[in-house]
Amino acid sequence: MTTLGASGELPDMFVANGSMLINYIPKGFVGTFNEALDQDAKWKDGFLSNSFDEFTTNGKIYGVPTAMFSVHVIYYNKDIFDKVGITSFPKTWDEFTSAVKNHDRDDGWSCQG
Repeated sequence: MTTLGASGELPDMFVANGSMLINYIPKGFVGTFNEALDQDAKWKDGFLSNSFDEFTTNGKIYGVPTAMFSVHVIYYNKDIFDKVGITSFPKTWDEFTSAVKNHDRDDGWSCQG
């Protein structure tokens, strides 16, 4: 993009992460999406509330996410849970940390993560 900017031949659209945009914003290589998002509430509301954080500087949104890859998975051994008395998987993070903390001791099982 820097080379293209210097040549004056910028693309209308391109893919970049937020850290790349930090360098492009002061050079005027990118425009904002605020107006387009404000005019199309359905489009804007289709994103999670923090989706624009990586692309926002001083209240101006310089990009929109094309994919969100934040996936969190917990693997657990049901037999071990049963042995230590956890009969069903906890429904919240607080319940989970409380349940495993109670069994991270001398009973031979501990939580790793």
